[in-house]
Amino acid sequence: MRLPSDSTALVTTRKKVFKKPERKCYVCRKPGHLAKNYWKKGSKPKVEGNAFVCTFEGVPESEVWIADSGTSAHMTKHKNYFVDFTKFVSPKPVCVGNSDAIMAYGHGTVNIKIKVNSKWERHHLTEVWYVPDISRNPFSISQTLKKGFKFQASKDECSLLRDDRVRLKGVRTVHGLYALEMCVLHPEVCVASADQSLQLWHERLCHQNKAHVKDILRKYQIKSDVKDSQICDGFCYGKQCRRPFGTRKQRATTPGELINIDICGPMQQQSLGGAKYYVCFKDDFIKYRQEFFMESKNEVSKCLETFLNEAKNAEHMIKEVLSDGGGEVINSTVKSLLEKSGISSRMSMPYMAQQNEAAERVFRTIVESARCMIYATNLPLKLWAEAVNMSVYVMNRIGPASVKDKSPYELWFSKVINIDHLHVFGTVLCPCTSRKKGGNGTKRVLKEFLLATVVKKMVIEYG
Repeated sequence: MRLPSDSTALVTTRKKVFKKPERKCYVCRKPGHLAKNYWKKGSKPKVEGNAFVCTFEGVPESEVWIADSGTSAHMTKHKNYFVDFTKFVSPKPVCVGNSDAIMAYGHGTVNIKIKVNSKWERHHLTEVWYVPDISRNPFSISQTLKKGFKFQASKDECSLLRDDRVRLKGVRTVHGLYALEMCVLHPEVCVASADQSLQLWHERLCHQNKAHVKDILRKYQIKSDVKDSQICDGFCYGKQCRRPFGTRKQRATTPGELINIDICGPMQQQSLGGAKYYVCFKDDFIKYRQEFFMESKNEVSKCLETFLNEAKNAEHMIKEVLSDGGGEVINSTVKSLLEKSGISSRMSMPYMAQQNEAAERVFRTIVESARCMIYATNLPLKLWAEAVNMSVYVMNRIGPASVKDKSPYELWFSKVINIDHLHVFGTVLCPCTSRKKGGNGTKRVLKEFLLATVVKKMVIEYG
């Protein structure tokens, strides 16, 4: 390969200058031609230009590429052909046919389409030099041969072959040059044909929001059809979400008007009492909660009966219960119990936990509180029932209620409460043992843990 300073191109913009003869024509007595070239005798002087005619259709003359065995690189004078362009640090000289030098200012990639077997195929040329003063677009045969191609030429056409297949053909022009059957794909055309769809960029950018995709395309100055309203099935299947649920318009206004029921479990470990579930009843108006621990879900009916009796003792008449429609609540036993007590039953829609949000929310509050107490004291998980019991006990006494400055416990039982007897869950206790239960060699103090709320009172027996 020749060095850039020795680069040559046989196609130039310079025209050959023919010096007109100084003698006069002896026929018309005018200078500039001889008598043998006098046109009135049928020998009009021929005028040669630098235009040529392409023998294939669809390619403008200015975009034709000429097979050139003398140039060391593909060249073009059209800077708008490049899809990427790198400027030379300093211009490089290119020697032309008359030994003059023109300058190359950079190189880059040009997208092209090639006619093969009457069909146009897309390709690209790399390392194309930008030479503004060159007349046409020379296609470097030497560069192509280095890439494994073979060049064949005949009287009327030429061919570039690789692996015994014709990859590019050219036809001979009136000037004896070979015009290749290829043309440039302008960058604007490429964007319009390949990237005009906003949906395509939406998929390329991993199904981001189309408004965000438009901002990205605008940032990088990429043209696209911003009015594209195509619905993306993948986006709907992968990112569809429900609209936010509004607040319930109709809520209970008296205690016992509506009771929310839900079951939590199974837990990771059985409790000390063997329970793996617990059911919670929550009054929708005053937010009072009552929990029952169960070994199986079949015990819900017994727990419901106990709760109804306790509510009756507190002088509250239950009118309606709301559940998620689970089989442990919607069964013949529970239905018979509710009908006997004159209580109606209502269910939320399947997979619509928001319709039973009171019970779902109280479960989250209870479980989070119990989890914090267990991990704060490093106690085993099998004590989850004791932690849940204490959490409900405290929330009933200090939790929010529908009446300002009142707790759920006060509204449910109509009693004034105090909280000075509360202790930290898991507090270490050291009660003194009775001498009657052991001999003189037994310990006088046993280490125990406070797992429930008790009255702040300790009785110590002195010996």
